[in-house]
Amino acid sequence: MKASLRIGTRGSPLALAQSSMIRDQLASFWPDHHFELLTIKTSGDFMQDSPFKPLESTKAIFTKEIEEALLEKRIDLAIHSAKDLAAYMPDGLCLGAVPIRELAADALLLKPGLTLEEARSGLALTGSARRRRQWLDLNPGSKVEPVRGNIDTRLRKLLEHPDASCLILALAGIRRLKPDLHECKLLDLAPDLMIPAPGQGTLAVQCRSNDASILDLLKPLHHHESSLTLRAERALLTAMNAGCSIPLGATAWVVESSLHMIACYYASEQSSVWRQSLTGSIDHPEALGEQLAAELLKNSR
Repeated sequence: MKASLRIGTRGSPLALAQSSMIRDQLASFWPDHHFELLTIKTSGDFMQDSPFKPLESTKAIFTKEIEEALLEKRIDLAIHSAKDLAAYMPDGLCLGAVPIRELAADALLLKPGLTLEEARSGLALTGSARRRRQWLDLNPGSKVEPVRGNIDTRLRKLLEHPDASCLILALAGIRRLKPDLHECKLLDLAPDLMIPAPGQGTLAVQCRSNDASILDLLKPLHHHESSLTLRAERALLTAMNAGCSIPLGATAWVVESSLHMIACYYASEQSSVWRQSLTGSIDHPEALGEQLAAELLKNSR
């Protein structure tokens, strides 16, 4: 009889697609194991079903209930979008593997028939405070309205909104889910202009830190370079004590033996953006993230 392991995941189409991809990879590495997906509804899922309210003060809204299930041993491992993880992980849990990263950039979906220039002066839809602030900095003639829901729901809201011209969301989700874009034009937004969220495009496979057997099973999934960039970005997030909904962008990338990183931060609704970039050693990714956070906090005071 095959050993059976339970994987916790959110139930959104994107979360299920991502978790199914990881489950299939694990099954190919370990054919003597059975990997079962268990969907868990999180606080963030419930909040998406309610009227829109700013979420700047919330943390771990898309991971809390899944992490509780992991600590209570109702599941054996969990798969998250890394950008949804809070700055501080609960005691007893760790990242068992960081699979290879998808492109971290944001994407722009143009309503059919509209040009980029029309979108830059029109109404954009996004549920992210970070995207809203950066888009308005780049396009001061534009307006932004909030939107929530999964990718298909956001696409439908774009198409049905009489005044909306474009939708801003993560490119990785579109590449993984491959939704019907309904003739909307897809444009990549350069990550040095529209700086992504820390961890964007990265999946995080979480487990109990004392579960040696699960940690061994996860080793074939792990991608070293993706782990380095996530470690730097999460170190910045932790040093700034910021949750996933704070207007903070940060992305890192490896060039030969160096780790490069760029970040932006809006200290308040009234403040201008603070942007900073640094380069460090791949041997000390957390140090680079912490140093960049210190520069951002110093300049934003």
